Amino acid sequence: MSTPVLQIDRVSISFGGLAALRDVSFEVAEKQIYGLIGPNGAGKTTLFGVIAGALQPSSGKVLLRGGDLTGKKAFQRVHRGVVRTHQVVAPFRSMTVLENVLAGLCFGRHRLSRAAARDQAMDLLKGVSLEAQANERADLISLGNQKRLEVARAIATHPDVLLCDEICGGLSLTETRSILELLRKIRERGTTVLYVEHDVKAIMSVCDRVLVLNSGERLAEDTPEGIQNNPAVVEAYLGRAAAKRV
Repeated sequence: MSTPVLQIDRVSISFGGLAALRDVSFEVAEKQIYGLIGPNGAGKTTLFGVIAGALQPSSGKVLLRGGDLTGKKAFQRVHRGVVRTHQVVAPFRSMTVLENVLAGLCFGRHRLSRAAARDQAMDLLKGVSLEAQANERADLISLGNQKRLEVARAIATHPDVLLCDEICGGLSLTETRSILELLRKIRERGTTVLYVEHDVKAIMSVCDRVLVLNSGERLAEDTPEGIQNNPAVVEAYLGRAAAKRV
């Protein structure tokens, strides 16, 4: 049996004596889109911070292809193949769209020269339909395009695992559908996606498997269909009416 691309092994973390995560474990297989859902305060963004290296767990491990990332800083994890987008978009605002993607290529895993990176950067922008905005300042494009830029800049680092934190938050239905199709394309090209989203319908439509957190603990993990029919998940999070609408 092949080693999962990402393993979270009994991760716990506390803030001021309050447990944000308690013994959370799960595995993500190669080329999956793996969803993470739960109520506000469930620990989703905290877990992303632990995986990405912004936070260090009180106990437990984060493993990439069997190698221990625990204790590694965020930039070291990017160089190993784990990168995240941000819930609140965080482009380099005074730089152009193209320069934002060049930063990922020049300072990511392959550390290309600016000259060598330019063609790749334009290809990435075409892949997210941003080539027409290449020379615009990143802070002047629309929110939907800034979300696409978040993805393009992250993909520019050549990750094995892309962590998408509420990438559809604040978008219209049409923009959301477009972003979900982009995630499918990223998966088809070989990148594994770990995806946090409050839009349960979006999660259920795009994910291969889904993990539910509740009060910092693992509540359930299953296929989207299994999660929607899980009584404990319906009771704690989805609600009966919402589960039927998904």
